[in-house]
Order: sequence, then structure tokens, then C-alpha cells
Amino acid sequence: ASNYSQNPVYEVTANATSGYEYPSRNQVTRNFDAAAGNMGMWFAGTMGDPVLASQSGTVLYSGNGLPEYGNLIMIRHSDNYITAYAHNSALLVKEGDAVQRGQRIANMGSSGQTNQVGLEFQVRLNGNPIDPRAVLGR
Repeated sequence: ASNYSQNPVYEVTANATSGYEYPSRNQVTRNFDAAAGNMGMWFAGTMGDPVLASQSGTVLYSGNGLPEYGNLIMIRHSDNYITAYAHNSALLVKEGDAVQRGQRIANMGSSGQTNQVGLEFQVRLNGNPIDPRAVLGR
């Protein structure tokens, strides 16, 4: 019998890096590029388009206290992973809410320091932005 199911390190790794979905079905207009200062992926959109939770988790933040991100939602997925969804026109979940993968959590907008409607999506590992494509399903 295999021991993998009793090995917590294996389980955390498997859960943390599988099952993330794109938060929008819209076109990606910019990919992660740390050198260029792009700390996430950008999705095109029109006002009110759905923003979906990339993975199940708990809402860590829902508000507009970070002006550059506008109306922002952050979801904690594990001890180490957080996803962030910025520039929304409406926030549909509040801090402490449990959300399911694929659940509509916001409406796309152009809040914060952007003049175009769209979604900025970030994935953070231990607080540091990583390329979302590293965890997103293909």
C-alpha cells in the first residue's frame, strides 16, 4: 500500500497547485512579467462581466483600501496561496465568507488606477506574486 495519503507534505503540494481555474473566460490582454512590473494577468472585459473565484477558499479581504487596486477581493486557499482580483465595479462577497471554485465573487469594472474595464488577477505564494499560469488548469 502506498503511503502518499498519509504524507501531509505531498497533500499540501497537490492541493495547492491543482484545480485553479481562470477567473474570467475573457481574453487575456497581459501576462505576468515581473521585470515589466506586471504582477498578475489582465483580462479584458466590459462593465459588469463576472469575476469568478479561481479556487475554493476564504475571503481574506473585500474592499477598496488599496487605491491602486480599486475594489479588491483576496481569497486565502491554503497556508501559502492567496488569489487577488482587482479593479471590480461591485464586490459580491465579504471578509470571512467561504467561496467555492467558480463562484461569482465580483463584477468587472475599472476601479482604482486603471482607465480600462478589466480584471487584474494575482496569485501569491508566501506573500510574493507568482505567474498565475503556474497553477491554472490548461
